[in-house]
Amino acid sequence: ISVSSINAIIIRCSQQTNVWIRFGRLQECLAYSVVSEEPNTEVEIISSTSADSFESLYIHQSPDCHYLPTGITNFMPNLQVLIVAHTGLKSITKNDLKPFTMIKGVYIDYSQITAIEKDLFIYNTNLEELSLQQNQIASVDVNFFKPLDKVISFSFERNPCFDGKAIG
Repeated sequence: ISVSSINAIIIRCSQQTNVWIRFGRLQECLAYSVVSEEPNTEVEIISSTSADSFESLYIHQSPDCHYLPTGITNFMPNLQVLIVAHTGLKSITKNDLKPFTMIKGVYIDYSQITAIEKDLFIYNTNLEELSLQQNQIASVDVNFFKPLDKVISFSFERNPCFDGKAIG
C-alpha cells in the first residue's frame, strides 16, 4: 500500500475465489500490508481490474492498519463479507460499518480491538456470521446481541470478556 496524499490510501488486491458454506462462491480481494494509521483514512484507489466485482474483502497481515479505511463500498458495492485479520486494528465503530449495509459476514480476528459499542452493527441488518476472535475485548454490553436477530454464528474466542471476568 502506498500513500498518495494525506489520509488517502491505495489498496492493492490479489484476486481469488473463496467458497463459503453459508455464502457460496465469492470473488475476494486479498489485501496485504494495508496502512491506515489515522481515523477517516479514505481509500483513493483499489488496484484491480475488477474491484466492483469483489464480494469479499480480506485485509490480512497489516500491522499498520489501526483503523478501517473509509470509502471501501465506493469501489466494492457488492461486498458481502469483510475479513480483517492479523492487523493492528484498534477500534471499530458503527459509523465505520455504516456503509456496509449488504454485509452478511464480518470477521475481525487477531487484532487489537479493546471495546465494542453496544449498537456496533445497527446498520448491518443482513449480518449472519460474526467473529471477533482473539482481540482484547474486555466487556460486551448485555444488549449487544439484541439487534443481531439474523446472526446464526458468533465467535468471541480468546477475548478477556469470555475468560470469566467480563463486566458490562
